[in-house]
This record gives sequence, C-alpha cells and structure tokens, in this order.
Amino acid sequence: MPLTANEKKRRLILMSVAGLTIACLIVFVAFTVLSPQKDQPTFKVGVVKTDAVTGKAGGAGTNEYNKKVEQYDGQQADKALLGGQSH
Repeated sequence: MPLTANEKKRRLILMSVAGLTIACLIVFVAFTVLSPQKDQPTFKVGVVKTDAVTGKAGGAGTNEYNKKVEQYDGQQADKALLGGQSH
C-alpha cells in the first residue's frame, strides 16, 4: 500500500518530535549524571559564653538579678499606667 503525501508528512513530524524528545532527554541525563558534585557549605559555629544562664556573675537566677528585674518591671508598669497604656 503506497503512502500518501499527508501520511509521509505526518510520519516525518512524528519521528522528528520523538527524536527531539529523545535528544533532549539524553542531554539532560548527561548534564545531571556527569556534572561535578558540589560540596556542601561548611561553617563552624563559635562557642557561646553563657555566664548569665549558669547563674554566675550576677546573671539570671541570682537574688540580686531577680530584685533588679522586679524593680525594672515595676517601673515599666508605673509608666504604662501613667501613660494610659495599661488595660
């Protein structure tokens, strides 16, 4: 059975699209597989000094510190009441 001109054009377009798809897939795989591996970024975290957390040097947890916090909180509350900011 002889092929018509339309059938030849249809097959040509179909094979062209299939070939182009396969070529793109091959290029994508080649770039993905053969690309050099990127190193993960590395950084070092410095040691944090936490004297206040342990309660040393007048930090949190000492009586002196707690009294200062209470005094400061009281001052802030008084300012809020005078300024009409308290509910």
